[in-house]
Amino acid sequence: MINHDPERISQVLTNLMKNSIIAIKPNSGTIEITVDDLPKEVKISIKDNGIGIPKDKQSNLFKKFYQVDVTLTREKGGSGLGLAICKGIINNHHGRIWAESVQNQGATFSFTIPKETSEHRTPVNSD
Repeated sequence: MINHDPERISQVLTNLMKNSIIAIKPNSGTIEITVDDLPKEVKISIKDNGIGIPKDKQSNLFKKFYQVDVTLTREKGGSGLGLAICKGIINNHHGRIWAESVQNQGATFSFTIPKETSEHRTPVNSD
């Protein structure tokens, strides 16, 4: 069992899936969503076979207003806030979020939410 705000976790999933949809090629792209039930946490990953993210751009992905070069994606005009918002939501859930990517081979965005234990019940801030 995890203590979570369903609306906020849905927002994270929607944002990560939208980013994958933008990164893949029409008619040949794939997106895989996995859920791993680990001993102390639940891990959710969204993996695509899209354009990937250059290594030198990965460390800034979760910063506000940061965008990977828009010429690499099919969509322009984003605010650069989506991943920063995701990070804030996951941090409020006492979890972790990260990305792994190889350029031209796709990207995997993963996050964890700790499982609730009888001695560790923390309220989730829904703001």
